[in-house]
Amino acid sequence: MSEHRMAWLVTTDDAVAVGDPWRDHVLLTTEGLVHRRLDVDAAAMVDEATWSWADVTDLLVSAPTSRTSKPGLWAFLRAAAAEATGWGSTLSSVEVAARIVHADGTDALLLLDGHTGSGYLAEDQEEARAMLRRVLEDPGTIPQIRNLIAHPDA
Repeated sequence: MSEHRMAWLVTTDDAVAVGDPWRDHVLLTTEGLVHRRLDVDAAAMVDEATWSWADVTDLLVSAPTSRTSKPGLWAFLRAAAAEATGWGSTLSSVEVAARIVHADGTDALLLLDGHTGSGYLAEDQEEARAMLRRVLEDPGTIPQIRNLIAHPDA
């Protein structure tokens, strides 16, 4: 799978994920949303829940903000330094919260895995939220959103 990222949005082969597509995430497809989680025992991704776009009125995502454009690199270097000094290595990821608001007024709060250790640039998060708004307005734009994430300067 060739991945490209815009904050917590990540391209997959045929969709866009909110969160780390190799761990707990929400997959945005042209049909709807799929909450997927890693089943460690089975070493496979498992679909936990699905929603059609007709059932979703909003998707709100929040995650920590970082001041650096390479937060994953800094998290790796901190973990390597901790390992080298004997303080242990804790290469962890940030939590990405996704609130799915349903047409009936109820909602679901999902705590997903991010792919960075300290957060995402505020500007990148705003760009990702703008992309989510486009998808909510027209789920058929997911292929264009995938292209924008893969080629932001195009």
